[in-house]
Amino acid sequence: MKKFQYQYSKTIKILLVAGLVLCALALATNIWRLVNFGSDNFYTTLQYILIFAVTLVTPVILISMMVSSKYEITDRELITRFGIIKSKFKLDDVQKLVYNTDKNKLFVYFKDGTYMNILVNASWQQEFIGCILEKKKKIEVEYVSGDEDE
Repeated sequence: MKKFQYQYSKTIKILLVAGLVLCALALATNIWRLVNFGSDNFYTTLQYILIFAVTLVTPVILISMMVSSKYEITDRELITRFGIIKSKFKLDDVQKLVYNTDKNKLFVYFKDGTYMNILVNASWQQEFIGCILEKKKKIEVEYVSGDEDE
């Protein structure tokens, strides 16, 4: 099995870190409010519980997105992991690979007409193509330039 790490844009990386900072601030604010004002009724208690739950679960999701987002190519499947979300695609269902040389974008097209954009480091894209072709040799590979992929 070959693994390729998901390549986030700088904007997405900044948003993920900002999400972690906001969660830390929300958790600190919630603790401060609980210590200073307490909980005098059911709805306030419920509010504290919900905010604690969200501020503790969200960082787990964001960190898993940063750490474990990747593509895996096995003998029979292309597996995408986006944080805690995992999807499997059979290599037999892959119709063609399209690599846009100008934009450094790689697309995988499936027999049912759907496709996905592979977001890995540009220097790994040829290795990714080679790895899929090694597992299934009868996949068409197309190299295009400009806006031909859209």
